[in-house]
Amino acid sequence: MRRNQVPHDPLLFGNAADGVDDFESELVDQPVVLIEDLPLKQPEALEGNRAPAQVHARLVEFQLDAAGHEAIDRGVDRNAEIDGKIRFDREAVELAHPAAIDAARTQLDYTTIKAPISGRVGFRLIDEGNLVSAGQQTGIVSIAQLQPISMVFAEPQAFVPRINQELAAGAPPVTVMDAEGHKLATGRLSISDNQVDAATGTIRLKAEFDNKDNALWPGLAVTSGLQLGVEKDVLIVPTEVVQHGQNGLYVFIVDDQNRAELRQVKIAHEDTATAVISEGLKDGDRVVTSGQFLLQPGSIVSIDTGSGT
Repeated sequence: MRRNQVPHDPLLFGNAADGVDDFESELVDQPVVLIEDLPLKQPEALEGNRAPAQVHARLVEFQLDAAGHEAIDRGVDRNAEIDGKIRFDREAVELAHPAAIDAARTQLDYTTIKAPISGRVGFRLIDEGNLVSAGQQTGIVSIAQLQPISMVFAEPQAFVPRINQELAAGAPPVTVMDAEGHKLATGRLSISDNQVDAATGTIRLKAEFDNKDNALWPGLAVTSGLQLGVEKDVLIVPTEVVQHGQNGLYVFIVDDQNRAELRQVKIAHEDTATAVISEGLKDGDRVVTSGQFLLQPGSIVSIDTGSGT
């Protein structure tokens, strides 16, 4: 199974915050806080508030200077010059103060690491007290998206025209099964690759699943089934009925005298559960579903009516 995986790297230099293991192997929602360590950057963030304070101090200085000059009455031109400086610094305060606050908030944001996506958090890659720095190769943690989740699989190149037709008409359904053939989830085909792999003669496809019950998991080995249309009035048998021999595929059928008969067959396609027979069988034939290795043509077959074999 494929998934969106986001490694979280540190944005600053320092020691890892306390409580770094609180989110390990948890389901998190965007943008939940993963790590927060305010004291680490608080002094630098507060440094940004000094700029408006310094400008304000200069403003007060000019105001006092203006008042002193007015008391001495040293002339209109000098007071006008000071008034201009006061107006200039007042405007500087109004412009610099919001910018300094934004810069301080940005610095404080560096002390908080939030989940960029919703998903399952993996094992932590650092421990409390580890030294971290921006750009280091080892991140802090990785988050794997589970809902929705995607799966990449391959189909033979012979199906490319039908796949393109189905994608043009809509998103054909894709079923995912476990090793025993039990259905895990049903999703939709989303995209196909832009070329056929010449080495394998297959084309890569991607399907997406809602995965509300988390039945699918990143890295899980599954079997996929892509539905390309609906075939009517076809003959199907359980997959275990079809055997492989020196002369190709065959099945054992049971005649009216309960004797085994070997019948060569051809299949149109198959999955983990069923096979579509295109030649060799007819409707009503009784087939052997188990114990074929004990049979020879003409052997008497004991039929288990409970299982239908």
